[in-house]
Amino acid sequence: MIQGGREEDSRNRERFAYDPSELDAVVLSHGHIDHCGRLPLLVKRGYAGRIYTHAATADLIRVMLQDAARLAEADIEQQNRQRERRGLDPLEPLYELGDVEEVLRRLVPLEYDRRMTLLPGIDLRLQDAGHILGAAIVEIWVDEGRGERKLVFSGDIGPDGTPIMRDATPISDADLVLMESTYGDRLHRPRGETIREIGEVLDAARASGGNVIIPAFAVGRSQELLYWFARYYEEWGLKRWNIYIDSPMASKVVEVYRRHQQLFDHDGH
Repeated sequence: MIQGGREEDSRNRERFAYDPSELDAVVLSHGHIDHCGRLPLLVKRGYAGRIYTHAATADLIRVMLQDAARLAEADIEQQNRQRERRGLDPLEPLYELGDVEEVLRRLVPLEYDRRMTLLPGIDLRLQDAGHILGAAIVEIWVDEGRGERKLVFSGDIGPDGTPIMRDATPISDADLVLMESTYGDRLHRPRGETIREIGEVLDAARASGGNVIIPAFAVGRSQELLYWFARYYEEWGLKRWNIYIDSPMASKVVEVYRRHQQLFDHDGH
């Protein structure tokens, strides 16, 4: 956008469709950046309340949001060097590390399957969504004096049999359901086919003297891959390979997983 002969960065003016200062509470389902990534901006724009989430998610978003803020800062610095050469005003990041720290100070860590009063007339409970560490299905009961009604927000629900994670907790009743639907129009192929393909790729690379590079999400996918490498270590001949996690964030997330092993599905996987 050009105003008054100067280029204006719309990100510096980004607003919510509501006044963040009027919110009473925020409930976070899980730590993937598409769910938590705007929390620092929410705080920066005036939200002053608490943020309720599972204890493991509280640990994860510290890693996620600090990384996002550092990347944004580095990106803005690079852009501003180019803008300075063009005689344009410098840009500011949507949020900075200080905004992330403010989010972290507002976190209220919760556990699964414990109903608590969120606000007068509003109760909250988190149930295991079987997605990533700390991911939750959100149950909210509202009583405005005309009888209690129940809202359920699914969040992202993991498929049954996901390694490390427990299966999602079934929810038996609700008056209203809000559901994620990213993959609502497709079926995932059986996990066994994916596992066989990994083994075949490793065999082919070993036969040709090559390397294998696996792009993977730092939260969830990287930890699942490590699980499969450990489980099929002998079968896939991994003692002949050097395995590296080339991601500081993924390594930090592994430590968060290590601290919350009580959430693992020890019996099922």
